[in-house]
Amino acid sequence: MAPRSDDGVGRLKVALMRGDDFHNLYLERLLASELQLVCTVEEPGSAQRHAIWRRRRWVDAAAAEYHRIRRGVFGKNRYRRRYFDPRHDGFPTVQRPTPLVVGDINDQRVGAAVEASGADLCVITCTTRLSSETIRAIGVPIVNIHGGHLPDYRGCHCFFTAIGDQRFDAVGSTIHFVDVGLDTGDVIDAVRPVIRHTDDPERLYSRAERLAAQRLVGHLLALESGVELPRSPQEFRGRLVLRRHRGPIDDVRFWLRRKTGSLVIPDIPGPAPQHPWESDETSSPPPRIA
Repeated sequence: MAPRSDDGVGRLKVALMRGDDFHNLYLERLLASELQLVCTVEEPGSAQRHAIWRRRRWVDAAAAEYHRIRRGVFGKNRYRRRYFDPRHDGFPTVQRPTPLVVGDINDQRVGAAVEASGADLCVITCTTRLSSETIRAIGVPIVNIHGGHLPDYRGCHCFFTAIGDQRFDAVGSTIHFVDVGLDTGDVIDAVRPVIRHTDDPERLYSRAERLAAQRLVGHLLALESGVELPRSPQEFRGRLVLRRHRGPIDDVRFWLRRKTGSLVIPDIPGPAPQHPWESDETSSPPPRIA
């Protein structure tokens, strides 16, 4: 895809569709600081959970409620909020579009808003699945940051599952094009964070998502200068992990395995950064990209 621009200065216009978690807001700040963010759509996590109840998917709804409580009780939200604290960004203060908040990412207003913004490309993260109608209405390439290593783990809780499977080579996040399937689009890139023996799924997820956001912006800056986004078709292998696949028994079993030493997380250095601004540590925020 060659970038189009109607303003004569060659800036890549990006739309963002996101959830409302702390790492989603980090991605928004990063995109706004380095590219031309022209549209933001927010589908809050509360709306996503409400939609599951409304559709009477009782098992999935119970699982979503369990994970909401689990994250609050065990400090996972608190950790993520600190990790993605805006004071650690080092980004300049720039004006960002007011988010269009919707109860369903497939609301007809979403496609209309993206189209009206003149976006060249759309980034999506942590929303529910796009319908084929919404994909068509958006009308520009859509890129997702998936919290899991494709094609090994699709869906959610991919870090927890990969660690439980002792697939430490498949602990990471993937940047891929969106199609009508669930995390099945062509892969642009994947990142693997540094792994430490003291880590848990939340720490690794946060580290990888931060690195993936930086890697994505690097690719988009290259696209802005005329370099095509890389893409590789996925192999059809791996596991689809759903909310219901991780419950209290799974968490207790995971904890016992760590406690008894039957599950040991090794120290594994991450691959060398592809760009000088990449950093997965909040103690050393990346310098300005542009």
